[in-house]
Amino acid sequence: MMAAELVFIPSPGMGHLAATVEMAKRRIGRDHRLSITVFMMKTPFDKSKVISTTQSLLLKAAEDRLKFVHLPQDDEAAAVAELRSKNSGNFMSEFVNMNKRHVRDHVTKMLISIESG
Repeated sequence: MMAAELVFIPSPGMGHLAATVEMAKRRIGRDHRLSITVFMMKTPFDKSKVISTTQSLLLKAAEDRLKFVHLPQDDEAAAVAELRSKNSGNFMSEFVNMNKRHVRDHVTKMLISIESG
């Protein structure tokens, strides 16, 4: 039987992350061939409380087939997203768009690792 790797990219925010992690835990609990990587975007307005809550959530979810990737925070991209959002009124959409490069780069690394392994 072949193994499968899923990638989840929740919208930034504690509510989305918690729901995504819970869904991922249930998914891998049902199929031993499944692994899930959750990408996490850090917004410029994240505070230490959100970070510590996130870390606590991750520790509770510790599972060898459930991985977490903290995408780098690109300060310049966040500033551009904030400026654009003032015109469009949609900061989160702009911020997510600014993280596409980081997601693409990491998925590419995952694929290369699978192909070479």
